[in-house]
Amino acid sequence: MTLSAAVTRHHTAWVHCTACRPHPVRYAVDGDRLIWFADRSPSPQGRPVFATVHEIAGGPAVAEMSGRLREVAADDVDPNAVIDLLEHVSLGRTADEVAASIAGHRARPIVAFEPSAP
Repeated sequence: MTLSAAVTRHHTAWVHCTACRPHPVRYAVDGDRLIWFADRSPSPQGRPVFATVHEIAGGPAVAEMSGRLREVAADDVDPNAVIDLLEHVSLGRTADEVAASIAGHRARPIVAFEPSAP
């Protein structure tokens, strides 16, 4: 399934499943899936989940998708998508600090939301 263009212009999705309450995650787009750090997410791996992206907090939904979550290796994710996840994080003052910080973040578990076909 191809992601809606609206999804590529936002960074927060609300993710929930039948057994978990909605939880906000900061995501990045990696091809036709959304990714985020697994430690920021509910973990209903393999079960159906729902993701909603809103124009602004509490505003109307611009995209609603169902799909599944699975943990992915950082090597299977576009490095630019990982950098997008860290856009709001200070990575360091020097090139060496930034490189070390990015390496540390790439070691964190990453979750991929893979949308289902409608």
